[in-house]
Amino acid sequence: QSRLSAIALASRVSQECGEKTVGGTVGYSVRHEKRMGSATRLVFCTTGTLLRGITLAHNEPMHYNKRGERVPKAEKDTRTVKKLPGLLTDATHIIMDEVHERDCNTDFLLILIRELVRASPQIKVVLMSATVAIKQFEEYFSSPGYNLSCRHIHVE
Repeated sequence: QSRLSAIALASRVSQECGEKTVGGTVGYSVRHEKRMGSATRLVFCTTGTLLRGITLAHNEPMHYNKRGERVPKAEKDTRTVKKLPGLLTDATHIIMDEVHERDCNTDFLLILIRELVRASPQIKVVLMSATVAIKQFEEYFSSPGYNLSCRHIHVE
């Protein structure tokens, strides 16, 4: 998704939600610009922004105790809950459009998303494409002992 697409989609969805400006429930995060707040629940961003957000935070594991306090990895105990990195800290879903458009960013992001889903099965991933080979993605995201649900939804 391009920078302009992320901003335009955020604006349109924000209007559809009855909000006067972007940055409330709906926000965006692109290279050097961000419109998000504590109430933001839906963030549109470019592939590069998401990739950067994941990889920067992924270098240092983040562990939190039951009270939501960050604890060093060495102090981790059985009560510690692992959270998702960076931009995905509170994410429940990742939706990627145009996954058939192959480039380094998209391919690397798919690798990271596959690992995130295995580590945090509560996160849901939606991959969208007009020409996606669903069997390839199903095989890519599948692994022994991991339950994967893939559906092809035809949209006219």
